[in-house]
Amino acid sequence: MQSVSAGLSLDSVQVPCDNDDEMGRIVSALVQWQNSVVTLKLRYENQYNEGTQADSPNQKQRGAVIEWAQTDRGQRHYHYTSYVDGQMFSRQVSMYDGNRGYMLEFPQGTSSELQPAGVKILSTVPDQHLLIMPLFGLWFQKQGEWLVDLLKQGIGSIEGYKSIDGSKCPSVVLNFHPHGMSVVLDPRHDFLPREARTNGKAYFEQRVLEFRKLDVGIWFPSTGILRFIDEKGNIEMEKPWQIVEVAVNRPLGDSLFRPAIPPGTLVKDTTSSQTYYFGATTHRDEIERGIASQAKTNLASSSAAARSEKPISAVPNLFPLGFWSGGFVGIAIVLLFVAWWLFRRSG
Repeated sequence: MQSVSAGLSLDSVQVPCDNDDEMGRIVSALVQWQNSVVTLKLRYENQYNEGTQADSPNQKQRGAVIEWAQTDRGQRHYHYTSYVDGQMFSRQVSMYDGNRGYMLEFPQGTSSELQPAGVKILSTVPDQHLLIMPLFGLWFQKQGEWLVDLLKQGIGSIEGYKSIDGSKCPSVVLNFHPHGMSVVLDPRHDFLPREARTNGKAYFEQRVLEFRKLDVGIWFPSTGILRFIDEKGNIEMEKPWQIVEVAVNRPLGDSLFRPAIPPGTLVKDTTSSQTYYFGATTHRDEIERGIASQAKTNLASSSAAARSEKPISAVPNLFPLGFWSGGFVGIAIVLLFVAWWLFRRSG
């Protein structure tokens, strides 16, 4: 494996384009490069300090380790782990097995959490707008295509050349939604991007500082710097990166593109509109339907019981039948007593 420093000059000079056949040579070289890559797995890392030198006592060292893989069958794998002052801060994992996508959810701020708290299953490739630094300007995650695929579709034109270390590098403008990009391609390294920049007042720009030649005979970016420039032209972010491992055309197991879900993990399956705990005998939606059914049964039972009870009058009966019969007997006794008293007095 051979490494060559690109020796990028930041003051590259642009000269007019003078070769109409250049695009054909670019596409031919990139097609040959792409055909040499059946499977690709790479691992890279970046480190940077958060804050300014004036605020050095409060600076935090941040970094990340990123693993990315893809096959010619469309399978994809992305694993991002970030660190703050050497401690794990967050983790993102997404996969696509060629049929379904998987997004694994991890709690933030844990240092040793390896098992996901939840998994979302999708019918498409997870769309996380990932930025793979070594492939910036070469692979387009949102479009799911390589640079050569866009060029073959006519989404690109040569606007001129840049002279970099004595090499005449074509500058290509890519016009696609929403912002587009400009890339400067290196003819000494398979026409891979040496520089790449998104369009806009605020933009990302990257410079590849070193390439390495792989065992399969193709060049590959090895180290570089990614920057974000704000609308005032200030460098808001600068992340140097370097390749730790790159493997081309080596066997990649299916487990890299389909997660092993631990029992008890909450699964949100958007392909079947189901939510459940993996390994449980009953899906959550079935449990919810059971609860609703039981509540309905309880309501029906209460209504039936209410109908079987005697009706209760809304107005109380102040003079029941016993009251009236007792009153008549009392009156009769009084009348008899009065008649007896009058009979004795007359005698």
